[in-house]
Amino acid sequence: LVIAENCQTSFFTFGFGVSGKITDRIGYGAYIFNFQNSTIALESESSAYLQFGLYDQLSDKLRLHAEVEKYVDDSVNVKVGLEYSPMSLIGFRIGYNTSPGSLAFGLSFDVSSNLSLDADTQYNNFLGISPSLSLNYIMK
Repeated sequence: LVIAENCQTSFFTFGFGVSGKITDRIGYGAYIFNFQNSTIALESESSAYLQFGLYDQLSDKLRLHAEVEKYVDDSVNVKVGLEYSPMSLIGFRIGYNTSPGSLAFGLSFDVSSNLSLDADTQYNNFLGISPSLSLNYIMK
């Protein structure tokens, strides 16, 4: 990292996560990033944050996701979402994020057993519409 007024500086961050299943229907994930805040520059920090999430496979076609995210210096952010897969190749998603209040929609398409394509868009009150497209490869 190079900062004009301070020459060059560097800092170290790391994260740790776990995930698993509670039952055949319910799974969890937890993640801790940057256990202590790192000061990048006089007016900027890399904040520590915690995430914990659960999912419930409500049926073969419908899954509910919920996550709580907490940046050390910010309020708690709750994220909820539904994923509907009418057939094994296609999935539709909708979600809501409480801080700063945003709505998201998405579509996934499994090209093969290892390759999927995701198209998503999120509406944020401050930033407007943010589309994204990703190609995912899963090694098996």
